[in-house]
Amino acid sequence: MCAHDKNANDTDKFIDSMAETMKAFSQIFATFCQPILPGWFATNSTTNNSITINKENSSDPDMEREITRDHSYGSQIGRVIDAVAVLVEQQPKDVKESPKLQGLMDLKNSINKIKGRTLRARLSKSGVSPDTYANLIDKIYSSKS
Repeated sequence: MCAHDKNANDTDKFIDSMAETMKAFSQIFATFCQPILPGWFATNSTTNNSITINKENSSDPDMEREITRDHSYGSQIGRVIDAVAVLVEQQPKDVKESPKLQGLMDLKNSINKIKGRTLRARLSKSGVSPDTYANLIDKIYSSKS
């Protein structure tokens, strides 16, 4: 066995090992929460929430607090943008190129670039290369089916 084959085999073993470890922690990743513009809203010092939800701004504050506890506003908006982007892509070229729809697609592309840049920065801090991370994700998702 040449050195190249041994290194490739070691890399495959490492990736398989990491994939198994990450599968064990998949619940943690499924519930990952990222604050959007922390401090942008006035912080409520008694509840340590960034957003105050009360009867002044919601017809059902308890329900809204429960929803945002599980699904942040950023997550909700992101899903809407992703769904609308799918609908935009299905439109004829002249509709797709309208300035308002193009503005939405530009926003989506800009957000995706920021997500990629911040993911690369987090990976760099952890010492995991983007290629290794991509292989781990492929193995995790291919083993779930």
